[in-house]
Amino acid sequence: MADTIIFKNHCTPQEKVSFTNSEKWFLDSDCGRRLSGDCESKTATAIGDLVEATMGASSIYLRCHFLYLKNTSPLGDNTKYITIALYSTDYTIKLLPGEAFACDVGTGSGVQGRPRFFGASGTTYEYITGDET
Repeated sequence: MADTIIFKNHCTPQEKVSFTNSEKWFLDSDCGRRLSGDCESKTATAIGDLVEATMGASSIYLRCHFLYLKNTSPLGDNTKYITIALYSTDYTIKLLPGEAFACDVGTGSGVQGRPRFFGASGTTYEYITGDET
């Protein structure tokens, strides 16, 4: 019997408001609502082991169909963030200390199926990948 990857994500919607001298982020018109959902991975059936590591000097490429990534750096250290690039540099996600991200990466050739993440040297993180069996 194959393992199943079930994951849950949520976000609090925000909008950027421009003023004469500055720009600020506010909760959008769905103030107080949290967008969330559960999902069973459509592409990955084999779960990898939890990997804990410290960021070096280069980007890390993974070949996988599912990715869970958490920034385990000490809370309050906003210089230790991780940037995830999915599909191209146009789709990036910034993880501050304590934040995590999970998604089906997809299959195919090229960048799809090869997420890349990078951050400041010394940033600690953990990740789990999933692939087809």
